Amino acid sequence: MPGILANVDYEEPLTRYRIREVLIEARRRSISYIDKMKQEVLADSFYVHYRQPILRMPTENEDMETSLWRFVVSTYIRSEAYNDVSRITRLNGRLSRVMAIKLLKVYNSILSKMDRNEAFRQMVESAMDQRSSSSRESRMNLEREVRSLINFYVGSMKKVSETVNKVKMLFGGDSVGHEIADILLSTDIDPYRLRLISMLNSLIRLIVDTRYTVDVVEDRDAERVGTIGGGVKRMTKASELRDMIPSERMLMKFAKPVFAYKLAMGNVLVRERRAVKKPKIYMLIDKSGSMFYTVNINIFEVGGPLVRSRGPRHWL
Repeated sequence: MPGILANVDYEEPLTRYRIREVLIEARRRSISYIDKMKQEVLADSFYVHYRQPILRMPTENEDMETSLWRFVVSTYIRSEAYNDVSRITRLNGRLSRVMAIKLLKVYNSILSKMDRNEAFRQMVESAMDQRSSSSRESRMNLEREVRSLINFYVGSMKKVSETVNKVKMLFGGDSVGHEIADILLSTDIDPYRLRLISMLNSLIRLIVDTRYTVDVVEDRDAERVGTIGGGVKRMTKASELRDMIPSERMLMKFAKPVFAYKLAMGNVLVRERRAVKKPKIYMLIDKSGSMFYTVNINIFEVGGPLVRSRGPRHWL
């Protein structure tokens, strides 16, 4: 059975790949019912953020689980939080995946409560049954429950898109803006997110008021291994700090709290290095007869084996 979005090809290889990405991340986040959810649900959770969602019309034989997922998604789309989030997740795979996990947590919580609370299960079944006399009241109660879970797992997204746009304008590109959006959307607790936004806005005002000139300094006095390649990766050791990409250097210089957070989470991006082949070393050992008696008497005597290496001479 296809998912609830009319503008998604659920059999497309790219869609299958994104389903796998969401599944891996959901397992890492310990979403308990993730393996019981349909793969179409995982695709919907991603594409409702990645594209402008177009809901498919429900069929007559739609099962209760699909109807419940449709109800959760439609309630989410109508929420204020979604309106703020969708401005920065469009066509961004990383940010869409971050928000997909939050939406799946809402759905997961409802499935869990249905298993633990029989009265709640009956209320949900009544809400999904249009023929039930108590359907309208049940749907209102279920909507309140879903909105409460959205507020808990998604939280307030006010000023997120505004702050991200300010950062993009200040640093002149999308790279830093996407990184800031990643940090703000990944933060699960509202007070922490609001505190980060407050720090960022204070920082933006400071930079604008003092007219800082962003100066990306390259460290030339450091001993480095290999040569810089074209790729980018997450930093794995302290010595790679010297290879940070320009946007990370800007954060380190102008947004130390944000940079510290990224560093603690292991999300600092650095340029990859390619190994440089070491020059070959040739060792020449004098094994002529004139060395024989010296070796037998005392190998450490003056006049012992002569070892020469190519390049500067070393007498051992």
